[in-house]
Amino acid sequence: MNIKNFVVVCVCSVLVVTSSQTFADEPLALQGQEVFRLCEACHSVEPGVHIFGPTLHGVYARRAGTQEGYSYSQALANSGIDWNESYLHRWLASDSKNLVPGTRMQWRTQLSEEQLQALIAYLKTLQD
Repeated sequence: MNIKNFVVVCVCSVLVVTSSQTFADEPLALQGQEVFRLCEACHSVEPGVHIFGPTLHGVYARRAGTQEGYSYSQALANSGIDWNESYLHRWLASDSKNLVPGTRMQWRTQLSEEQLQALIAYLKTLQD
C-alpha cells in the first residue's frame, strides 16, 4: 500500500469512527434533542405552537395543564403537578394515564434511563 492509499484509508476510518460516536459522547441536552424526535409528531418546541399536544416550550417548572392556548383534560389541569425532574421522569417512564388517570396523553414508549435523563435535560433548555 502506498502512502496516498494509506492516508485515504486513515481519513475514511476517522470519518466512520466519528460519525458513529456513542450516545454518551454527546452533551446530555443534545442527546435529549435526538430523543425528542419521538415526541415531535404531537408536540412542538415553539412558543404557542400546539400540535395534537401542547407546545413543550417552557414546560420545565410550569404547572401542568396551564399552557395558554391549549385545551387540557380536566384531570391534568387539576392534577397540581409542577413539571420538575421527578414528575417529568415519572410521566415519561410510565404510562402517563397511571400518573394522572383521565389524561388524554398516550405515551407508552419505553425509554432507557439514559434517554429519559437526556430528554429531561433537553426539555429544561426550552425556556425564554
